[in-house]
Amino acid sequence: SSKYEDVTLLIYAIMIYENYNRPELMRKIDILKYKLFRETGKFGIMQVDKNKVVSNEESIEIVRKKLERIYTTNYKNKDKVTVSFLIPKYYKSEKDEVKTIYEIIKEFIKK
Repeated sequence: SSKYEDVTLLIYAIMIYENYNRPELMRKIDILKYKLFRETGKFGIMQVDKNKVVSNEESIEIVRKKLERIYTTNYKNKDKVTVSFLIPKYYKSEKDEVKTIYEIIKEFIKK
């Protein structure tokens, strides 16, 4: 698998994980709270920290760029990208659930 495929699959895994943890109804409530009280929060399907509301599509692009930035600033050998390295850098902690989802998606694609 290529590094781009791995990062793409990781984006899918993050999307599934974040959507499960904060479903669409809750995200809509967060948007309403922002509009009423200007509370900053996590927005979009990817739950990105922002001081403004972002769409699902924008949140995916923000995460893609963030993962790309982590990847390009931390890898000396650009062909050796590992999801085990990216996940804790992205989340600032281990997220075994995200890695498990990633592995399931990767296995599913092989079939």
